[in-house]
Amino acid sequence: MKPEPHILKGIISGIVPLPIKRFYWKNMRPKVFSGAFKNFSEIKDEHPWESEEWIELSRQKLQAIDNLSTEGKPLGGYLSLTAKLINKLSEKETVKVLDFAGGTGFVYFRIFPYLMAQSNVSWHVVDSAALIDIGRKHMTKSHRLSFSEVLPYAGDRFDIVFINTALQYMEDHRGLLKKLLSYHSKYFIFTRLLAGNIETHVTSEIIFKRKTPCRFLKIQDIISFFGNEGFDVLLSDHNREESLSWQYSKDIPSAMRIPYSMDIVFKRR
Repeated sequence: MKPEPHILKGIISGIVPLPIKRFYWKNMRPKVFSGAFKNFSEIKDEHPWESEEWIELSRQKLQAIDNLSTEGKPLGGYLSLTAKLINKLSEKETVKVLDFAGGTGFVYFRIFPYLMAQSNVSWHVVDSAALIDIGRKHMTKSHRLSFSEVLPYAGDRFDIVFINTALQYMEDHRGLLKKLLSYHSKYFIFTRLLAGNIETHVTSEIIFKRKTPCRFLKIQDIISFFGNEGFDVLLSDHNREESLSWQYSKDIPSAMRIPYSMDIVFKRR
């Protein structure tokens, strides 16, 4: 009888010496990012977000939350950052969050047990119909969660705009930010943002063997953009949950690489 793939992987991992593993991680694993370009149009977009693999992964991530024991286990990284800010703001009043490209609502479901005033947090996700359908099926009566395939009416107001690892895939990211500013939010939270002390450029990213254009952003440009719109940086830090160092192909100059993505929060003056 053949062992299950995950069991076989564990066996191999257990017998391979650490130096060999490190060599593989550094030199042999397929690279995620390749090439340095100016525009999205220079890269063929194979739409990985619409693939069956991506949709299935999104379903599995949501299902995995049900098996997590949260008792006595603090959140870490960008999830902790997000939950802490929302808890602070929702102590005495309702907080409305707009989660752009939020998929199935994964972040909301993940931080929900850690929200101190759950009934005070209203969360709205914008994404594709396939992912929204998965999220809706996972909801219970205790969740204050809603979905749409398009941005809400411009006259709506949200206290927080939240974008997790999505801005870098928007061709007209500045145009998107201008639209999101119409909700008069007091806070913008960006997590796992591909930004740093580099010049802005576009690269090709591989996700489930499909290419998609991806923009690495000069962080000073984002700070200046929001500064001109009346926002200051409340906090910023490297997201050290995942190293990017091994993910670049040789055709990307070292000056265009960042070791980690960023978490950054802007607050309106």
